Amino acid sequence: MRAKLMDLAGQGVVLLLQVNFQPPDTEDIDIFMRLYPAGDSMYLPPDLQVNLLDESGNSCMKAQAGKTNDKIQIDFSCQPEERFSVRLKLGDISITEKFII
Repeated sequence: MRAKLMDLAGQGVVLLLQVNFQPPDTEDIDIFMRLYPAGDSMYLPPDLQVNLLDESGNSCMKAQAGKTNDKIQIDFSCQPEERFSVRLKLGDISITEKFII
């Protein structure tokens, strides 16, 4: 498991991005991504957008927080050595975290 605090500077929001992966039974690796509020908040900020991007930067999956979401969960599979990114956007602030499996 990998986890990282993500600071959406200017918005006063800190999030915990957690990425777990399961060793492959086949050629594909199962990835389990979770995004949680960090700090005092019980819920993610409403309208927080999460985009999963492929190696070319194209959006493959999207999720958006509602008023009472305490996490966003995106599960997917990829190949060994495959690259992907996770982009978090809230208002005018956007940050991207890159991964290589």
